[in-house]
Amino acid sequence: MLQLLTSRIVNIPAPLAHDEPLGGEEPFFPHELWYPALWLFDPRRGELYPLYIGLGVLFGLVFVGAIVAHLLAPRLVRRHRLRLRLLRRLTTALAAISGLGLFWLACRAFALPLFSRPLWLWFTVIALVGVLVYALYYWRRRYPHEARAYEDVVRRRRWMPTPRKRVAARRR
Repeated sequence: MLQLLTSRIVNIPAPLAHDEPLGGEEPFFPHELWYPALWLFDPRRGELYPLYIGLGVLFGLVFVGAIVAHLLAPRLVRRHRLRLRLLRRLTTALAAISGLGLFWLACRAFALPLFSRPLWLWFTVIALVGVLVYALYYWRRRYPHEARAYEDVVRRRRWMPTPRKRVAARRR
């Protein structure tokens, strides 16, 4: 792998390619962030740059928050069916993506081959941003129409007469 990194194809100095940091201290941003050719290589040792630690904290908070919000969803939205469905969908996606991000970061810390590649982590970050963008789009564009339709259905059901129970049915 060292021969590949110092070759003309990749053209990356060997000290910057998953090796000991220059100057003795680790930079905030990992080297592979600036060299996309390193996204497909496994690191030689378990590395957690400060950016990865920040992402781990973010993924952990999102994971715990999504699980708590999923469990408390009926209380949070006061049993409103449409909001309950939206909140459960969002929290399920956020918990899955942040759990996957925590898995990639743990693999990165232990330098597991294949799973510690930076490419997986960046796909997970992109997926997290994508879910948040879709949630904002849904809330701004689609939710108002669905909420109006839901309120109309609830209003119609409220004023619909209900059939009376027969006396024989009450005895059972």
